[in-house]
Amino acid sequence: MISQHPDNSSKPYWHNSTFISTRHETKECFLSFSDLGVSEYNWDWEGKYVDESVIERLFSEYHDYFRKNPLGKEKFLTFRLPNPKVETEFRLGRAFIGILGAAGLAKQIGVHSPPLFEVILPMTESAEEMIAIQEAFREIASLKHALYDFGEESLKHIEIIPLFEQVSTIMSSHQLLEKYWRLHAKKFHFKPAYFRPYLARSDPALNSGLVPTVLAIKIGLSHYIEFEKKHNVKLYPIIGSASLPFRGGLTPNTVEQFCNEYRGVKTTLLQSAFRYDYEKELVIGAIKKLEKILPQGKAASISMSEEKALKKLIAVFEILSKHS
Repeated sequence: MISQHPDNSSKPYWHNSTFISTRHETKECFLSFSDLGVSEYNWDWEGKYVDESVIERLFSEYHDYFRKNPLGKEKFLTFRLPNPKVETEFRLGRAFIGILGAAGLAKQIGVHSPPLFEVILPMTESAEEMIAIQEAFREIASLKHALYDFGEESLKHIEIIPLFEQVSTIMSSHQLLEKYWRLHAKKFHFKPAYFRPYLARSDPALNSGLVPTVLAIKIGLSHYIEFEKKHNVKLYPIIGSASLPFRGGLTPNTVEQFCNEYRGVKTTLLQSAFRYDYEKELVIGAIKKLEKILPQGKAASISMSEEKALKKLIAVFEILSKHS
């Protein structure tokens, strides 16, 4: 998954500046798919100015490509929402309208619909806030007016990708998913077909330290194994990695080591340093390697006694981190 978060020091191969402005992000999105071969692009509505006409631009400027490589089926554009508990709610509404409008536009021009069907919820700390986002989306999707009607067959339900950004939340995220599983079935009368829990890498390392973050992720991934068995549902974990060692250490030269370290992760974030601070052909080869290795990885199963010992280590390293 491509991230719009900038950490590159070199100019992108397709641009004349190290800085990528909002008006150039649609082009970057297209080239990430067509040139680099990635599967997914994170369109970030959280805390930044965003081009709300992204779907119209992609379909109008690169129509032939997306007719052959349909959004929502072979290539994926995933909105990272503003969390309403920390950002103004009108941004959330605009993101919802963009998703619904994209479904209508895709249907109108005869391409796969809906092109957008998942959203990332940053700073997820409860199952209730995930359900609240889905309820809000349903209400907006049901709006009808003589001048505007989404229609009975349009997108009515949005899938939530919860982003866990604290060490404690990462370790207990399976419990949050357990509650969400029950609430979802009660509220919407069906169970989620899959989960994509998103484990942050940089923020927890900054707040709690490198060692606690890595160990917490391993504990979280181990719990997901049991969750899959218990509920007979597939989990496809995401990790928010970056190139610096403190932020995950994923570069085109460290793909094998990274995939081994975080076995069980199915999607990894690729920030701009990965894409633009290395030769293009090396980047393309590394992405192909990630696409091949990540699906095969299986997380290590951690016993209760091992988890207890790891949590003691985490507590010690968190204290050391705060005093360093």
